[in-house]
Amino acid sequence: MTTRSLLDRAGTLLGLFAVALLFGLLLGWQFFEPANLELMARQTAIVGMAAIGMTAVIVAGGIDLCGIGVARTGGRHGTGEIGARMGPVSGFVLRAPGEPALCVAGDTIWCEEVEDALAEHDPDVVVVNAGGARFLEGDPIIMDADGVIETARAAPRATIVAVHLEALNHCPLTRADLRAAVDEAGVGGRVLIPADGETVRF
Repeated sequence: MTTRSLLDRAGTLLGLFAVALLFGLLLGWQFFEPANLELMARQTAIVGMAAIGMTAVIVAGGIDLCGIGVARTGGRHGTGEIGARMGPVSGFVLRAPGEPALCVAGDTIWCEEVEDALAEHDPDVVVVNAGGARFLEGDPIIMDADGVIETARAAPRATIVAVHLEALNHCPLTRADLRAAVDEAGVGGRVLIPADGETVRF
């Protein structure tokens, strides 16, 4: 079993134990007394219920919310060591009668999980975070121009909506640079790059 595989399977649980141990060392072992554990359980009940709901979506592969189908998709928040530390990614595909199928890819780079999701769900609209965000070292942690182009090619009938551009100082890809890249690649006619605050309707 590789380190990445171990982190994928047990990283959350290991992190929980590490945080509990840290608090136990800093605050004393009364941190683990039943009254304190009960108080923490009460304070985290809402988050716990949301987590149970999300777990149901992940395990079942989807859920129906008042006629809107929601399916989870995977992704990768970077490559190599950075990608492993960033943890798992969730995107979602939403379907409602009479509406275009919408895939929100989430904070992911172009990867096999995104390609598989597009092939499986065949969405009409795909929203990608495309600012090419990165740390001082390593590759992008969300899609860059190449990722947007690959997404457009993998979903040849879908409209691609590129967002999360010029939003933060670690997102170096500009709208102008992305427009030039997708136009040069021949997919620009299906790639929308809305301005901040612009509404796009389908």
